[in-house]
Amino acid sequence: MCGANFSGTYETAVGSDGLAAIAPLFGTVAGDAIAFTVNWGPTYVSVRGWSGLLLADGNQACTYTLWNLSCTPMDEDDFQHSILTGADLFARA
Repeated sequence: MCGANFSGTYETAVGSDGLAAIAPLFGTVAGDAIAFTVNWGPTYVSVRGWSGLLLADGNQACTYTLWNLSCTPMDEDDFQHSILTGADLFARA
């Protein structure tokens, strides 16, 4: 697949308030590369973007990504705590 765009819904149980959060998702795929974004505002006033690879391990397909989360700082001087980064592995249960 090359240059295919997609959209859907992202749901996580990892909300800052302990509740499930649902938000629209938009992305694109080019070969084995994938990128997608989620806008968590106005509830969480943040956006997150993932970029990674679609991988296959035997019969199990998974997506390994690196992500960046940017949120509005509570205080103007606290901007360095408003950009986080990490990694996620998505696999079907």
